[in-house]
Formats: sequence, structure tokens, C-alpha cells
Amino acid sequence: MSLVSSVFENRRSVASVGVVTLFGAGLLGFALWYDGEATADVRLNDSGVWVTQTASGKLGRFNYEARALDGTLLANSSSFDVEQDAQ
Repeated sequence: MSLVSSVFENRRSVASVGVVTLFGAGLLGFALWYDGEATADVRLNDSGVWVTQTASGKLGRFNYEARALDGTLLANSSSFDVEQDAQ
């Protein structure tokens, strides 16, 4: 039995293997082509960052090293913003 006749008799198996191989190669190609998600490079001098929950008008200062809120404020408005200036 030659290779050609063996492949001809097992067309379904060859087609299945081909489809799975093409799908895997396409998935690998997209994974290599994708640039990824943009992230912010944040440098915290005192390990603190302000966090907000604008829907309920809450904001607080989160101390990352202590893993705790060390200051909170309840704003009277739901349209507020926090600006930080690291100097």
C-alpha cells in the first residue's frame, strides 16, 4: 500500500488533522501578532494612591504598603475628580 492510497483511504482523518493544524497555527499567529494591553507605569513615592467611587461619592487614600485605607472622604457630589501631582 503506497502513501498516496493510504491518504486517499483516510481522507477524513487527514482533513481533521489538517483543520486542527491550521487552527492551531492561526491561533499561534494571532498570539504572536497581538501587542497586548497598555498598562500605566505608576511610581508611588509614599506608597499611597487615591481611589474613587464616583457613583456613591466616595474617595479614599489607599496605603499600598499597609494594604489599608488611611483616609476617606464623602463628597456631596457625584461629579468630582481627583488630581495628583507627584513632585
